[in-house]
Amino acid sequence: MKKLLKILAILCFLSLPAITSAQGVALNANEKPDTRAPGASREQRRAARKHWRDDRRKKHAQDKALKDYQKHSQTKATRRRMKENRAKAEMNNQHKREFFLKRWFHRRRVKKTKKQDR
Repeated sequence: MKKLLKILAILCFLSLPAITSAQGVALNANEKPDTRAPGASREQRRAARKHWRDDRRKKHAQDKALKDYQKHSQTKATRRRMKENRAKAEMNNQHKREFFLKRWFHRRRVKKTKKQDR
């Protein structure tokens, strides 16, 4: 019985680093930094928060500038089509499928045939 307890204690001790290894995970551009990270001083947390806000503002400004540019050069139908195509491209790049109802009930396209001249 004592041997079993010793083995279990050793296994628990050895598995501890695997449990705590997820602390240093990198952030995406959209994720807010963890302001309560251990070991970070108040100034470092403020700087991280400011950097995140600046990046977010720049991204919003870039998106707005792109949208304004598109408004000048395309019609509303063209912009809508471009938005759909962009969303579909992002889904393909992330290897995600369309919503299942959209896949099940998509419209069947009828091929147009040219009328023959008489």
